[in-house]
Amino acid sequence: MVDFRSIWLERFDPPLWHAAVTAGLIPPEDWPLLAQQALERGHDGKVIRSIAGLSRPTKSDLPSLENFFSELGSCPVSVHESGLHTARVIARGICAGRIEPYEGANYIWRRIFYAAGEPEELLSFVGLASEYEDRLDYRTDIASQIKEVAAELASGEVHA
Repeated sequence: MVDFRSIWLERFDPPLWHAAVTAGLIPPEDWPLLAQQALERGHDGKVIRSIAGLSRPTKSDLPSLENFFSELGSCPVSVHESGLHTARVIARGICAGRIEPYEGANYIWRRIFYAAGEPEELLSFVGLASEYEDRLDYRTDIASQIKEVAAELASGEVHA
């Protein structure tokens, strides 16, 4: 089973963090880890330092997240775009074999699709994950279809 949390935290990637936060995928208690990574990479700012010093914060404990991303040089993204960006990261993991097809499709369906405003570009993952759960006799074929859809999304060729 994939630890999806590690996908957002394992590398220094402010645009991905911004997208994942906008999509609601990074909980407040992980924010100090992000801020500490930023400080280690030479990004300094009042908000970054403030978040880095927090211990197990709740959402109400956090200062302005937009200011945090501004200090990192990351531009705001829409909920729709954040969902697509984070789903592309999952799709690349499926294509690379780091994430099982159903596991990735299910995560996109249950964690990203609704949080991102139900983007049409992700509907295939919803349908295939649901079908995978219902059709035990076709799981191998459905997993192959998920890989195909993931490859399309990962390449940026998916259109609504």
